Amino acid sequence: MLPGTLQAVRLHFAYDPLLSPLVMVSILAVTYILLYSKTTVFDLVNGKTGYEISAARAKSNFLRNARKILSDRLNKVPGKPFRVLADIGEVTILPPDYAHEIRNDERFSFTKAAYKVLAVAKQAVPLTF
Repeated sequence: MLPGTLQAVRLHFAYDPLLSPLVMVSILAVTYILLYSKTTVFDLVNGKTGYEISAARAKSNFLRNARKILSDRLNKVPGKPFRVLADIGEVTILPPDYAHEIRNDERFSFTKAAYKVLAVAKQAVPLTF
């Protein structure tokens, strides 16, 4: 690039009122996508579509069609773990084959998970275990 051309680009960038906000919005969008995109091994069955900001549609769809969503996925790919957006947030569904491996692992305690969900639902102060 010629030195005169670089100077012209700098002047155009400095004096164009639409170019600066456009560049800033682009930088913020790329930063948001890189920082907040989750990469996981398991497929998300009922996730957000490309232009959705919140997961409200996916959650309400799960509330209305949970049995169908789960049975369709279990019939389509049996024996594979997957994720769903439920009314309580993102939930990982494991096949029954994993039951013996996780039954004594405290990270998978049903009692603790149920208490956390109920404490959030009632907006109570949760007790620590």
